[in-house]
Amino acid sequence: MKDLLPKKCHFIGIGGIGMSGLARILLKLNIEVSGSDCSQNSATQSLTDQGARISQGHSAANIDPATTVVFSSSIPSHNVELQQAKSLGCPLIHRSDLLQQLMTTRKSLAITGTHGKTTTSALLSVVLKLAQCDPSFMVGGILTEFGTNADCGIGDYFVAEADESDGTFLKYTPYGAIITNIGEDHLDHFGSKAKLLDSFKQFASQVTSSEHFFWCGDDRHLQQMKLPGLSYGFDDSCDLRLSHFQQHGWSCTFDITFHEHDYTNIVCALPGKHNALNAAAVFGLALTLGCDEAAIRHALREFKGVHRRCEKKGEISNILFLDDYAHHPTEFQATLSAIRHAIQERRLIAIFQPHRYSRMENCLGTFGDCFNEADEGWVTEIYEAGESPIEGWTQEAIAKEISHCRQVSQKKLAKELHRHLRPHDVVVTLGAGDITQFGANMLDFLGSHPPKKLSVGLVRGGASEEHKVSLVSAEFVEESLSSELYDVITFDIDRDGQFSFEKLSDCDVMFPMLHGPYGEDGTIQGLFEMHGIPYVGCSYRPCAIAMDKALTKQLAMMHGIRTLPFVSLTQHEWKTQKASLRNQILEELMFPVFVKGLHLGSSIGVIKVVSEESLDSAIDKVLELDTGLIVEEGIQAREIEFAVLGHDDIEVFPPGEILANGQVYDYNAKYGTDGITTTPEPDLSSELIATGCDLARRAFKAIGGDGMARIDFFLDEYDKYWLNEINPIPGFTSISLYPMLCNKHGYPPTELMHRLIILALNRHRKALRVHHGSRI
Repeated sequence: MKDLLPKKCHFIGIGGIGMSGLARILLKLNIEVSGSDCSQNSATQSLTDQGARISQGHSAANIDPATTVVFSSSIPSHNVELQQAKSLGCPLIHRSDLLQQLMTTRKSLAITGTHGKTTTSALLSVVLKLAQCDPSFMVGGILTEFGTNADCGIGDYFVAEADESDGTFLKYTPYGAIITNIGEDHLDHFGSKAKLLDSFKQFASQVTSSEHFFWCGDDRHLQQMKLPGLSYGFDDSCDLRLSHFQQHGWSCTFDITFHEHDYTNIVCALPGKHNALNAAAVFGLALTLGCDEAAIRHALREFKGVHRRCEKKGEISNILFLDDYAHHPTEFQATLSAIRHAIQERRLIAIFQPHRYSRMENCLGTFGDCFNEADEGWVTEIYEAGESPIEGWTQEAIAKEISHCRQVSQKKLAKELHRHLRPHDVVVTLGAGDITQFGANMLDFLGSHPPKKLSVGLVRGGASEEHKVSLVSAEFVEESLSSELYDVITFDIDRDGQFSFEKLSDCDVMFPMLHGPYGEDGTIQGLFEMHGIPYVGCSYRPCAIAMDKALTKQLAMMHGIRTLPFVSLTQHEWKTQKASLRNQILEELMFPVFVKGLHLGSSIGVIKVVSEESLDSAIDKVLELDTGLIVEEGIQAREIEFAVLGHDDIEVFPPGEILANGQVYDYNAKYGTDGITTTPEPDLSSELIATGCDLARRAFKAIGGDGMARIDFFLDEYDKYWLNEINPIPGFTSISLYPMLCNKHGYPPTELMHRLIILALNRHRKALRVHHGSRI
């Protein structure tokens, strides 16, 4: 390789990602390297440490007559070093030509496309490295695995990111290749969409091995080109087809069908469908190169990412900062969608620094809904990148096109964001300019200027018979709320229902921990709705439904969920139709039966009746506590309880069991000193657990549930589930099953409080967007 290369090279703009990579390879080949750049950065420092001689600023004195001068398309013709090199007759070489010379000594594998080429080339480099191929590679980003964007290996392959932006990718005749997609970008160079498409078609014709050429079959432009090679994508027509995609936090899984073979449960340590496509292309290409399947899987699963590609910059006060190179609407959509799936309901603030006037001129009119996955879009001034302003293409024009977007000066960005930030927020900076530095700087600033905590209003007590239990549950909640993130304001409701909400307006979110009437039935939730304050738990409608046992059971039956036979009645009906109601109960139900208050909690006003003689007195007693009741047929069954958490993506955790052994699980049994025990690990088969979780999810959806609930079932001797009831504010004592189940399945008390508050804030933002057409 070395014999074909210059003996001495000087790079104009050596600190750039492409130029620094080439310089790094030459240094490894023991070729003398010098360079210059307007400013120093981590790349120039690294190259200096490896032996390069680098000057800050451009000067004619930096050019030696015996040196080959390397330049890129971004270097203007009037550059003083370029002019000096021409006057001295120095050999001049474009960076793409130097890369081409390096590639010709290996079987080159070129990755190109409007979006995703850096991530894809990085994935391929890591796969080949871990598959013991020791490749050379030249990538447009720093690979976290290796701490570099370029290396010179001794293996057969050279992985190169082929830049289409200036048309230089047409200089390559690679052995194999991947085309990720074609977007309408860089039209300032190509002049028209037709010429852009023609350039990709020409590139495809230059790939020498069609067996090792993969192109995205989901891309509408590539679909129409009738290219050689192999298509990949989710479309059924693709040669390599993806299916069963799922995202789990910051990684994803999918299956591949390729050459009539199924490769299942492939894990990639990157979020989003777009990254699944990138990984699938690499998987297919690596297989055709003869790489071991296990090595490919391992590399994708353990991939550590690329700097500036959804890069995590740090976290403070549970506020996460991310940075991404995305600078085109298509990239925004893919990146923000992947982040949204990873962070679930947390507030997402996207800060976009537009890049180049010419690019914005081409992009305006296409931003539309590309920021919809973000709760807020912030737009800074345009990063000029050496371009002169174009009239009409301004920060204001871009912000106007993006719905619900705010403009902010980059000088005031830190101050504005600091005032706005709250725990659980996620901030992503987007753009190809210097916005990348903001996240780290902001983290440093927040270290000495902590963001404001969230004020949580904890409501406890109440007029219900479960007043004391509410106090105990509230104590558990308060102890579990992190003092680093929350200031707790307590609101006490006495046994007569008297309260003062003078500090209600001081609260960012309310946490009602009230059991029974006025707590679980939607009443207090409606009060918070009227004041426009977010609150934890189910919203007022499902609360009201869940606390009407008869209505809950009727809705459950409509959704194919079994309930035990029951008769419902009101105080007035019992007073005026006692005889007919008694006859209906005796005809339709078998003893024993349970008399339950229609609107009371799960353990108040529950009386077991074993014979006709005690039926009337039991009904009379319960009607002293409630305006209505149900009489439900008893059953010899186990009592199984499920914890449900979430809004749209509902989590149902494997259940716990009340070990009642035939006893009534009333107030004393639940909270007394000799109460019935419970277990978060019931003896149930995996099939029964899965069936119960599905029924619990369906029951939750049937009432329009959101936030949280505990859903109780009976499980009979034939392994059939029967819905008992839904509790929108379950107990949070130390012996309550709901927090025990959440803890067992990934939400210890502190994390559970975080999740519940995040859900509350998310529901409030969504409601405001619907009612007012704005993000907050």
